[in-house]
Amino acid sequence: MPLAAVIVALTLTVVVPAPHAQDAPLWRETVSAKVESYDYSAFGSLLVQLKTGLLALDPETGKHLWSRLDVSGYGVLSGTSFGVAETAAGRTVVDLESGQDRWKLSSLGFSSVKDIVLLASRDLMLVFGETTENRHVMVAARYESGEVVWKQPGLYSAPALASKAHKIKYRRWLSDTEHTVVLDPTDDGLIRLDLRSGQLLWRIAKTELDGEEDFSALFAADGRIYGTYGKRLLAIDAEKGKVLWIRKEKFPTPVFQMASTSQGLLLRGAYSLDGNGRASWHPYLALLDPATGATKWTTEKSEFQARSSFLLEDNAIVIALEKGIATYDLASGNVLTSVTMPEFAGGENPCCLQRFEGGRLLVWSSQNLRMFDQSGKPLYSIYLKPPGSSLLAKVASTALVVAAGAASYAAASPGGRYYAPTGNPVLTARYKATVNAERFSYIFTEAADSDAKPTRFSLVRIDKETGKETGRLWFTDRSPSFRLDPATGVAVVFEDNAFFAMRFSPAN
Repeated sequence: MPLAAVIVALTLTVVVPAPHAQDAPLWRETVSAKVESYDYSAFGSLLVQLKTGLLALDPETGKHLWSRLDVSGYGVLSGTSFGVAETAAGRTVVDLESGQDRWKLSSLGFSSVKDIVLLASRDLMLVFGETTENRHVMVAARYESGEVVWKQPGLYSAPALASKAHKIKYRRWLSDTEHTVVLDPTDDGLIRLDLRSGQLLWRIAKTELDGEEDFSALFAADGRIYGTYGKRLLAIDAEKGKVLWIRKEKFPTPVFQMASTSQGLLLRGAYSLDGNGRASWHPYLALLDPATGATKWTTEKSEFQARSSFLLEDNAIVIALEKGIATYDLASGNVLTSVTMPEFAGGENPCCLQRFEGGRLLVWSSQNLRMFDQSGKPLYSIYLKPPGSSLLAKVASTALVVAAGAASYAAASPGGRYYAPTGNPVLTARYKATVNAERFSYIFTEAADSDAKPTRFSLVRIDKETGKETGRLWFTDRSPSFRLDPATGVAVVFEDNAFFAMRFSPAN
């Protein structure tokens, strides 16, 4: 496809930045076609979905890498270098580095494709849909080549299940072992398949699962599968497909984090949201007997004021409180150490923890960063005012808490980020660069410059090790639309029907 076919929608201007002027963009490109979405690919190119087609740009130069006029929409196969494109000829697996077709989903024999379950860590995609003979067929294919590994037409062919066949989709899945996957279908319970053959290993009806139709997370450990739903929890024998236990007692809030430990199953709860999205905090830690679901200990009836996700270190639990940091004994739940710290500024709650060399501990939220030494002495404390009211900070902080809890379920969550092993040197190098870039924290803030008129806003890059600012990008909009690539430090901004790129100054 000639580039000129899409270039008519964009006019490129390369901007030569003045020395040390971060405001000057690397390039600017005016858009005449409607922009429907844009984001970075695993290769670091910028994928722009226009109403007139899909375009890949080099974010550092603005150069057009490839274009496809026939693509009306696409989805990235998370953790891979491929995407599924919607074209007039049907859905196609596309190599996002070159823009070329790899294979067509129509080759799998469907009359209608419903959706895809991606198992990047297993080099498989499970495609399901209808054929002329069957209302529900699942096909396992290699996502790079389209090679069919197996076809399974019998999941909903039995008379008692046939009425559900056309309704079935899979809301959540968990690759619990190297060769098996647990699927959570709509209008059904749970099923487990052998990934080598497609054989149905077991099915548990939803009536056996406390009538549950919507698990919030699935988690596997030590031959058991745990399912959380609402404020409840149940456990299943992974091999036999039998419910081991369903806890009758509800937790004060939904389970946000779960870990299998030498002492039992450790759970963390945080808050519930009302109909208006307001958080009602009822935090707790609880240790359960994984064989029975019985509580070994819990903080539910104490004045427990934790706010962050927890870290497990040997036989201790480290967690940030509303006004401090505490360490709890894993076996008993007793407090081992406690350090008081002032509340975070802006009404925020600490959401996350990260341990650094020498025992240093970083605690952060949307607008706050604090580093402590091994004894609990503060090494630095940073607060950058959020744009607008403090409400925005609280919302952002809540989002981070949710993200921190969800991270525990990344392997089970559709769309959870997973970097699969790859032989592509470009993708591997970008993965390493992204890991290295995790040394930075990015905070969006209102400018401190009182002379700035109108008010300006900035994205500040901070070295988490030192607390020092290592770069700042400026904006005139309090809620700009941009995508940041941590591996290169380049942010692409979409504003007033134009794209432009800015780069953070190099870190010292």
